[in-house]
Amino acid sequence: VTLPDGSRVDIGTKEGANALLLAGCGKECISSKLKEIRKIRNKRRLLPQDEGKLLELHEFCVMVAINADQTLFREKIPESEIERWLDYVVQELKKLTTKRNWISTGELDGIDEMELASHCVSMMAKHAVPVALAFEGDFFRVLADFVASRKGNGRALPSTSVCKAIGLIVSTSIRVAQLNFDNKWTAEKIFKKFEVCGMLEQFLRCVTVLVTVDKETAHQMLDQLQSCTVILSKKFKRGDPCGETLRAIVDGKDGSKTILPEIFTRLDGIATLAAGMDPPDDLFK
Repeated sequence: VTLPDGSRVDIGTKEGANALLLAGCGKECISSKLKEIRKIRNKRRLLPQDEGKLLELHEFCVMVAINADQTLFREKIPESEIERWLDYVVQELKKLTTKRNWISTGELDGIDEMELASHCVSMMAKHAVPVALAFEGDFFRVLADFVASRKGNGRALPSTSVCKAIGLIVSTSIRVAQLNFDNKWTAEKIFKKFEVCGMLEQFLRCVTVLVTVDKETAHQMLDQLQSCTVILSKKFKRGDPCGETLRAIVDGKDGSKTILPEIFTRLDGIATLAAGMDPPDDLFK
């Protein structure tokens, strides 16, 4: 990348990404790329060179997010830039939710999957502002609707790769909210946010698809959920969306038929724990 002074830096490195932001290039670095992305994606038919350009544009945003220092990222990239990025992601998810191919197969094409898996995960992996804005806005509700749109086709679920992306988005958001927020969130608060927007219910379904290489992440998230006694006692009873979904998974009526035994055991344990709890009288009112 060429800086205003004519020097070139490699944003694939920490030094290069930081130099880009220190040179004042963060003010419109995301919105300018999104403008080009939208222009290409609005074409009726993408040519091979268009897909290559999209990959290049997304890679720029990903490299900056991954490699820049957290403090510099927060100081040099205006919140409005992150809001524009989230708005773009939300609008694309809404479009994908109604696509026939997605509803019937649970598969995304290369560009769509890259935006969800690589771009979203990278932007939210360590930076507080994108995650905080995602919780404040519609991102997780729209993401939950996106996953649920496959449920309309029987017990169908997203593909393994999409479920892995969903798991990474959820897990990175939990980690950032607990470690990087100015006022750090508890697991209870985070899962309450997920429950209200429908994301917790859909996460439970996606976690049944994760394969062996992803089970450590799944166990970490389920550990967090199992510690949330208020959520479990209040929102995991029969008749509640999360409770009904978890029970359907345990009964073999929802989720993947090839769920890993250790993941099934964890979910069954959470269901049993929740069933034996009495909900507090004064919480979640």
